[in-house]
Amino acid sequence: MVAVKNYIILFLLILVGIYVPSGWVSPGWLVFIKTILFFGIIYLLYDQYNYSSAANPYDGDERLKLHRSEDKDIVKPVIPQKSKKLYSGSIQISTLLNLSESNLNAFLVGEFEILYNYLMPKHGFLLVQEADKKLFLFYSHVNDILDNPRGESFVSLINILSRMDDEILVENNLDGSSNIIQIYEGTPYSPGSLFAMKTALPDDQFLYWIFDTPGSGFFNSEELSVPVQINLLAYNTVVQSIEKFLINKQLTLVEEEKKLFRSLNAAATLDETINILVDEISAIFEAQKLTVAFVDKDAKYPQTARIVKTIGYEEPSKNGFKFNIEEGLAGRVIKNKKVYLMDDIDKGDYFIPRFSKNEKTNYNLHAFLGCPIMSKDESFLGMISLEHRTVGQYSAEDRELLIKYCSILNETLGRFKADPPK
Repeated sequence: MVAVKNYIILFLLILVGIYVPSGWVSPGWLVFIKTILFFGIIYLLYDQYNYSSAANPYDGDERLKLHRSEDKDIVKPVIPQKSKKLYSGSIQISTLLNLSESNLNAFLVGEFEILYNYLMPKHGFLLVQEADKKLFLFYSHVNDILDNPRGESFVSLINILSRMDDEILVENNLDGSSNIIQIYEGTPYSPGSLFAMKTALPDDQFLYWIFDTPGSGFFNSEELSVPVQINLLAYNTVVQSIEKFLINKQLTLVEEEKKLFRSLNAAATLDETINILVDEISAIFEAQKLTVAFVDKDAKYPQTARIVKTIGYEEPSKNGFKFNIEEGLAGRVIKNKKVYLMDDIDKGDYFIPRFSKNEKTNYNLHAFLGCPIMSKDESFLGMISLEHRTVGQYSAEDRELLIKYCSILNETLGRFKADPPK
């Protein structure tokens, strides 16, 4: 009932704002009345957003899904992920917009519609720029001028906006030779006036609100209070959505860690314990190769370790493979009892061997993340490593998460005899 009531009141306020007679009151009172109506609409829209978020209203309605038409390539790992990453100190806006339980998508569309009806332009565009600087068009009103507008057509304008200290740009004297909006190249349309606004978000991400009309002198640069308030509301709402997402992810991670600890403690054998850990890690991290190795207790010199579990890319270093811990990167993790995070272990003719100095290739594997395994009494010594073909695949956050998972394993190893899995 709250949702229905809000929509009815919103509809009535918008009608009053559009059709109030200009000669009914003085210009000053007219501006005051429309400002009051606008803030009433904003309040109801925000109230509806909060109500919908609490009620988890997503029911498959296509309108609540991401409005973008530009999809990024998705790289599938060799080791399939069972779930998305459960951690991150940051989050891309497109991820938030794609969440089924989030109403941020519908909220931004609603804000865009209010601004479009307030400015009354010919065309309108809402673009998102993420930390990688790539643009995608989230939502638009093009009035059949453009078949498939795309984010890259706004690069020139975005470059101008990104260098501005101000949030809003108004250009009321554009001519046919202006290339500030390249999206209209090859069409008979030429904008005469432009309104552009940027919303600076955390982690170097932005929203860009762009509107144009064919006539010159159309946008009033003196009456910007309404767009400024929309910009502030958009910023606050996105930031709150980011904070909520990260808190929920951290809570989910804590629950997953508890679940993993219980599963490891319930394992009857060391082999079962390692399999449980590997399944959990492969569900979270993206990797072409995952390896677990333990030191051979019987080997005196040279000290060797043996791979007890490996999944992913098939190569000579498979289950049962022994290696000297003095020769390669994996051995260095065990010997130094230290975590190693490397962006690229293969640089042309020179590369860091992973297991043996006799290796001639790293099989096009570049990123490496290795963490030592060590029980409290050091009766178990070993390591777990992740490798990926993408340079710089693993971050400091990945490092901390792998340390946490290895620590959970270390707590459970004391239940077994000091013999690695067969």
